[in-house]
Amino acid sequence: MELWSRTNPMKNAQNIDTECFEKNAAVLREQWRLELEESMEEVEDLIKKEFYTGVWGFLFNRLVASVYSFFLSKDLKHKILNQGELVIEAVREFNGKDFDGNSEEIIEKYFEDYISNDPAWERCKKRHSKSSELRARIKKGFGTMLKNAYDLLYSNGECFDDLLVNAYKTKELAWKATFALIDETEDSINFTVKNKMVKINLLLRDQTIKILRREIAIAREYYEQKLNDLYS
Repeated sequence: MELWSRTNPMKNAQNIDTECFEKNAAVLREQWRLELEESMEEVEDLIKKEFYTGVWGFLFNRLVASVYSFFLSKDLKHKILNQGELVIEAVREFNGKDFDGNSEEIIEKYFEDYISNDPAWERCKKRHSKSSELRARIKKGFGTMLKNAYDLLYSNGECFDDLLVNAYKTKELAWKATFALIDETEDSINFTVKNKMVKINLLLRDQTIKILRREIAIAREYYEQKLNDLYS
């Protein structure tokens, strides 16, 4: 599998001890949790605006409840946070070794557990003729997420912003690393939409796709602002 690659001053991870790694892991968990909760809050507001007026208000109990489940179920949140734990556990196995030379085996080891917790895979038709291609896209995204987490977990700092700035010495490097995964996720959404793979009632399809794309926009806006602030 071809992984996303780049020139990166963190190619050889900083020497950090177990205590520092675990501290960084706690910082990353908290960052992911905050991002997820903020995104879910905005998505809930969008659902209300899209569906909770006019005829949709009348149909709410029968149809729109499925949209809430699609985006905001407790099980979905649990699975996303589980993915984060799997990423941390996988990166821990590198033990400071170079990512590029040791990634394939670890990706293979953790991928099945990762995809079983993946929202994109959960929301799509598994028996679709393009499902194997979607799996490959998710696997590529998993590799990118591992690389980003590797850079941060083997960095140094007291908070997420510190880890980010120490991992990527320039805004260009930080931008390229951060938006690689966002771009890949957006590409996967476009792929599933184009091939009609999303499991959703046809009456709700257009509004649901709109909200899916808004999820990506939320992440993009958040990191554009953060990186502009940190590297200004």
